[in-house]
Amino acid sequence: MTGDYALVTVFRNEEKTLPLTIESVASQTLQPKLWVLLDDGTTDGSARLAQGLQSRLAYARYRNMPIVDEKPYLRYSIACAEGWHQVLSISGGNPPAYWGILDADISLEPSYFETLVKDLDEHSEIATMSGDCRDVFGQPILDTAVPFRPNPRRAPSRQFLPGPRGAARLMRTRMLAQIGGPPVAPFPDAAIDIKFELRGAECRRDPSVTAAHLRKTGTKFGLLEGLRLQGEGFYVLHYHPLALFLAAFNHATVKRNPQEFRAMITGYLNGWLTNSVRVSDEELIEYYRKAPQRHLSELIRHGTHTSAERVD
Repeated sequence: MTGDYALVTVFRNEEKTLPLTIESVASQTLQPKLWVLLDDGTTDGSARLAQGLQSRLAYARYRNMPIVDEKPYLRYSIACAEGWHQVLSISGGNPPAYWGILDADISLEPSYFETLVKDLDEHSEIATMSGDCRDVFGQPILDTAVPFRPNPRRAPSRQFLPGPRGAARLMRTRMLAQIGGPPVAPFPDAAIDIKFELRGAECRRDPSVTAAHLRKTGTKFGLLEGLRLQGEGFYVLHYHPLALFLAAFNHATVKRNPQEFRAMITGYLNGWLTNSVRVSDEELIEYYRKAPQRHLSELIRHGTHTSAERVD
């Protein structure tokens, strides 16, 4: 059975994990109308896998990512925006009702996307929905940065959780079009959620279905380099220095690794010293400039272990 949704998977050198992601999609009880596999300059066998999939699955399309010379923290958002335009182009201006991102290192339950489509069909106030997500060790990946506000119109048994996971989720195509598609900014998943919520929509997670990472998260560039890039990304987003200090301190305190604190601070300073081009999106600038108040509120409520700002 085919559902009214499209998927975009951006991949680069994922030959170890992409085959399992492919099998997860092929095994879905509700198949997508379209699946765009976007090659972001891969040099291993994953390109061959994606190209060969077109003859196996009628809805699969292999596309090459245009060459861009951008920082790693912007490259993924550029790829997401390209995936959005590819879906619009292939669909001839009549895209499916839902547009989704699926990372190339994810394994899914067979009913994963059928459940998300059903959730979105039944709850028009929700703009984006994911399932729960577990790491490679089977542990849940939690998002404590988003406070849970129950919806009084929804039955207690159907109260969804906040903080949809970016690795495997669906969004309403109509609402994504209203914000101009995926923003080109660091942490595009969080940017999309922010823009949806500013328009009064909900961003939710259904814990009844689960996606699982096939490799350790946050390790594509190495742990410390990834945190350094995250710090530079915060600078690009006009993140207040005090908020960055609190976020880095919290992260290092929880992980008990001062090197992680230094990596995030170094990244932020590098963005300032090299005059990295900053985002011009006024909604995102306003949101991240207010980050110190949010962090300080968390400090007052929870003590030392404040929640990290949304970056997923």
